[in-house]
Formats: sequence, structure tokens, C-alpha cells
Amino acid sequence: MRLKYIIIGTIILFTCVFIFMIFAISGGNSIELTNIPLLGDEAIGPVINKNDPVIGAENPSVTIFSFGDFANSTSTTLALSLNDMLKKYPNDIAIIWKDYPNSSLKPEAMPSAIAARCAQKQDEFWAFHDYLIKNSDILSKDLYLEIAKELNLWQWSFNRCISKEKTLSWVEDDVAEAIELSIPTSPTIFINGARYSGYISKQELEQLIISAKQNYE
Repeated sequence: MRLKYIIIGTIILFTCVFIFMIFAISGGNSIELTNIPLLGDEAIGPVINKNDPVIGAENPSVTIFSFGDFANSTSTTLALSLNDMLKKYPNDIAIIWKDYPNSSLKPEAMPSAIAARCAQKQDEFWAFHDYLIKNSDILSKDLYLEIAKELNLWQWSFNRCISKEKTLSWVEDDVAEAIELSIPTSPTIFINGARYSGYISKQELEQLIISAKQNYE
């Protein structure tokens, strides 16, 4: 009787192993990690999504999440300051862009966000981003097409992308995250997990970055 149970147990074990191997071969091992918590699994803060544009140091001491709006002058001013900080501390800073457009205030808030993400499909998000923040007072479809031409983007693909709003879901994902985090407005940034909303001068921003860098070290 004992031998019978041993045989049955052995059969069950091999069956489980066989099923596991079939699952792995058929794609069960192809799960991809798409979100990385900022400060650990229990942290409440933004995460890096697979569609989020990232620029800067590969191993930063200062990680900055920037929830921005290309149609918001305060937001574009902060984006310009962030660009300056990135140039000044290229080995220390990484910036993750998050769209948080407010279409109720500026009609071009959402179209400009979509256009920048369409440029991202051709690996030119940050260059497009820089054009937008320098021309935030004249946002329009004509401007987006002009920028695309300046960046030598594939015009047909870019035009189709913005016309069909093919990157709308990327923007909406960021908006949903901002709402979940109870972010009140653009701009809002997170510097190594600490949140700051509204206007921040370049001098204040630099001090925040220096402090975050020192605390990291």
C-alpha cells in the first residue's frame, strides 16, 4: 500500500513539472516588468512606465518626475530650467516626463502632448519637447508639422499619428496616474520622491537638486 502511494506521488510530481515546462515554453516566462516603483514597493509616488520619455544619467543620484503641460507657461518655464539643470549636472540627473495637460484652460494642451508623443514614436520626443516649450505661445497643428519637418521626421507617419491621435492612450495613462496621486496642477515635479507643485525659480530648483544629491550620497 505504501509503495502504491509513492508511485502515485511520483506521477503527480512529474505531471506538475511537465505542465510547468509546457507553460514556460508557450510564453509563460515572457512577462515584462512595465512599472518600477520610485522608492520601493510600498512607496506612494510616480512610477516609470514603459512609454515614459527618460533623459539624463544612467545611474542618477537625482531622479526627477516632471508632470507638465506644453500649453502652460509656468510648466514650460520649469521645463526650461530643468533643461539647464540637466546640462549643468549631466552625470547626476535623470528626468522622466509625464503629461498632465489641462485642455479646459488651453485647447492645444492635449494636441501638443499627443504630437510630442508622436515624435517619440520616431525617437525624437526630447527634441520636439524643446521646440514646444520654446514656442508654447503659438501652439498649433501647423507648428507641430513644422517642427516635424525641422527634425526630419517621416511626415506621413507623423501626420497620421496626430490626426488619428495614436498616442492619446499614453497621455491618458499619465493623466490617470496624476489623478491617482492627487496632483493638483501642472507643473508638479518629484525630486527623489519629494513633491513640489507650481512655480519654482531656477535658483530654487538648483538648491533642491543639490540637497537631494547630498542626501543621496
